[in-house]
Amino acid sequence: MATILFVTIDAGGNTPPMLSIAGVLKARGHRILVLGHPHQRGRIEQAGFEFRGFGMTRPWNRTGRTSSARVMSDFVFAATSKELAQDFLDLAREESVDLTVVDCMLVSVVKAAATLRAPSAVLFHTFYAYWNGPWARGPVARLAQLRGVNARAIWKTADLELVTSDRVLDPAGDVASPRRIWTGITEPVAEPGGAASPVPVGRPKILVSLSTTWFPGQVDAYRRIVAALAGLPVDVTVTTGGMATSQELAPPPNVTVVPFADHEALLPTVALVVCHGGHSTTMKAVAAGVPVLVIPMHPLMDQPMVGAAIQDAGLGLTVKKSASPARIREAIASLLGNPRFRAAAMDAADRQRAAGGPVVGADALLRLLDARESSAV
Repeated sequence: MATILFVTIDAGGNTPPMLSIAGVLKARGHRILVLGHPHQRGRIEQAGFEFRGFGMTRPWNRTGRTSSARVMSDFVFAATSKELAQDFLDLAREESVDLTVVDCMLVSVVKAAATLRAPSAVLFHTFYAYWNGPWARGPVARLAQLRGVNARAIWKTADLELVTSDRVLDPAGDVASPRRIWTGITEPVAEPGGAASPVPVGRPKILVSLSTTWFPGQVDAYRRIVAALAGLPVDVTVTTGGMATSQELAPPPNVTVVPFADHEALLPTVALVVCHGGHSTTMKAVAAGVPVLVIPMHPLMDQPMVGAAIQDAGLGLTVKKSASPARIREAIASLLGNPRFRAAAMDAADRQRAAGGPVVGADALLRLLDARESSAV
């Protein structure tokens, strides 16, 4: 049995891929430790893993309404913090870990992991093209570099780069190598041998979700979506993640607004997902064989790239955050009225079931561990 340490932060969609892969490793008898923000304890322990919290005192809350400057400052801290890196080193040495898996945003921790004898992997939880492109050229990475933390160079110090996405959809999918592996989607998919969700019968149902992470203008975007859905012959569930209330959105009779809902339970019943293009939410829809309307909430995130990939693959459409209710309504009508979107989504779901994302990720990590043990003999 190996002791495997995952290091993460509370950034929304970065958590599900880690939990999926860690679950496969635990099922195979390995001990899983997770180091993260203290308030992540409940979710991690509920998933069945041991948890340790960073000793940091800096407040971290990605669900509250705040400023863009504060968000950027938080992620620069996460990328460059010597305190987080030291917490990691202390725990790794104390527990004699055999393998470390570090979220790519924790660049200073990736650097620290390379100093240990145990092998290390970096987990990229959305398109590699985003991390190696817009993110690496963006303000967080540039500010980190001014502090001596070069993400691209430091990622290369890890023994493995694990991209928990669909290589076909990722614009950088052609740069795979033995050291850089695409797992396929790690979100839950139908059991092998099953079928993707059939087209729901009766009055179409729609799921709307614009992230549990706050973005400027998010409430107004919800309002325009709700206005677009008013009067359509559809039933809609809007999950706001606490970013907006039913009173703020004033939903019509065919729209139900709730803070949270079980997306995995809803997806087999819906004909369309309207979302912000966050990788986790979008890929859950793809894995379920459901077309997607992407409305990106922030130009510096992966959302525009994810939306473009969805549209280019025929899995859905994308419209601007500022789109009018009429434009959103037009896109919804196109997606519901053209069966080719559903057919393409179901083909993509079949591909994901065949890929076996979490198992591929676990296998790659265990090969890394076996290779290190063999070289030590």
